[in-house]
Amino acid sequence: MIRRYSRTVKNMGYYFLASLVPMGISLLLSPVYAMHLSPEDYAIIGFYDSFNALLYPLILFFLNQYYMREYFYRDENGKKQLRAMIYKAFIVFPFILMIISLIGLYIYMSCFNKESSIPFLPYAVLSLFPSALAGLYRLELIDCKVERRGKDYFILSVFSSTFIALCSVLFVVTLEWGALGRMLGLLICPFVLFLWALIRHRDLMNVTFDWKQFKDAIIFCLPLVIAAMLGFFSNGYDKVSLEKIVPLNQLGFYSIGITIAGYLSVFSTAISDTFSPDIFESLAQKNVKKMLKYLGLQLVVMLVIVLLFIICARFLIMFFTANRYLEATPYARIASLGAITTLLYNSMSSIVLSYKKTKVLLYTKIIGSLLCIVSYYLLIKYFTLKGAAWGMVLSNVYFTIFTLLFLVISIRRDNKSAAKVQS
Repeated sequence: MIRRYSRTVKNMGYYFLASLVPMGISLLLSPVYAMHLSPEDYAIIGFYDSFNALLYPLILFFLNQYYMREYFYRDENGKKQLRAMIYKAFIVFPFILMIISLIGLYIYMSCFNKESSIPFLPYAVLSLFPSALAGLYRLELIDCKVERRGKDYFILSVFSSTFIALCSVLFVVTLEWGALGRMLGLLICPFVLFLWALIRHRDLMNVTFDWKQFKDAIIFCLPLVIAAMLGFFSNGYDKVSLEKIVPLNQLGFYSIGITIAGYLSVFSTAISDTFSPDIFESLAQKNVKKMLKYLGLQLVVMLVIVLLFIICARFLIMFFTANRYLEATPYARIASLGAITTLLYNSMSSIVLSYKKTKVLLYTKIIGSLLCIVSYYLLIKYFTLKGAAWGMVLSNVYFTIFTLLFLVISIRRDNKSAAKVQS
C-alpha cells in the first residue's frame, strides 16, 4: 500500500513540475521578449490569441476529453480501437475545422472589420495552425496520465516548452522578426511533435476506423465545445472590441497587462485543485457549513495573493517587460481581481459537478455570455481600456450568479418531483 501511494505522490510531483517549469521559462523569457517586441507586436499577438479562445475548442473538438472519459470503460482491445479512432480523427478532423475557422475569420476581417490595421495573413494562419497540430500531442499526454507515466508526462511537457522557448528566442531575439517570429516560435514545436507522434503510433493506421464510435464522440463533445467557445465572450471579446477603437500601441499595453495578471491563474487553479476534494466530500456528507468554510478559506488565500500582486504590480511589470511597458500597470492591477472571480466560478462549477448538473453550466454560459457582450459594450464605450479590464473581472461574477441561480432552481425542481413520487 505504501508503495502504491508513493507512486501516486511521485506522479503528482511530476504533474506539478510539468506546469511549473513551463511557467518559469515563460516568466524568465518575458523581459527578453519585451526588449524585442513593440506594443504593435503585442497587439497583433493578443488580437489573434483572443480568437484562439473561440476557435481552439472547435478545432480540437474536445476529442481528448472523450478519449479520457471512455478509456477506463474498455478492455485492452477496446482501448486500442478507441485510441486508433482518436488518432486517425486528429490527423484529419482538426485541419478541416481549421480551414472552416480561417474562412470564418477571413469573412469577419474583410466584411465586419475592414478598417483594421492588423493584417489577416500570415498571422491568422500562424495563430490557428498550432491548434490543428496539437491533437496527437494531447493524446500522448493523456496516455501518460491514464497509464500513470508521470515521468514521461513531465519529460514531454518540459521538452515542448523548452523547444518553443528556443524557437521563439531564435525568431524574436536573433532574427528580430517581431510578432511573426513569436508566432513561428509557437508553431515549430507542435509541428515536430505532430510528426513524432504520427510516426510513433503508425501501427494504429492498421486498425479499422469506427465511424459509429466517432459519431458518439461528436455527440458527446458538442455541448462541451459550445460551452467552451462561449468562453470567448469572457476572455477574448475584449481585445476584438478594443482593436476597433483604440490605437494599436495602446492595445499592446493592455494585452501585456492582461497577460501578466493572467499568471495569477496558476495560483487560482492550484488553490481550486487543493480544496475541490474537500468541497466534494462536504457535499457528499451534506455538510453545507463545512463546504462554506472551505470556500471562504479559498477566497481568503486568493485575496492575499491578489493584494500582494496589486501592491507589487509596478515592480513586476518593470521586471517582466525590461522596464519598457509600465503603462500596462493599471490594466494588470484591475485584471488581477479576475483571479478572485474566476476562483468563485470554479468553486461553483465544482459544486454543480458534484450534483451532476452539467446542463446548468451550459445554460450559465449562454446567458452569462450575453451579459458579457452587453457589459463589455457599455464599459468599453465609457471607460475604454480600463472598462475592458473591469469587464473581464465582472464576467465570472455573472457566471457565478447564474450558476448558483440555475443550480438552486434545478435542485428545487428535483425535490418537488421526488415529493410527488413519494406521495
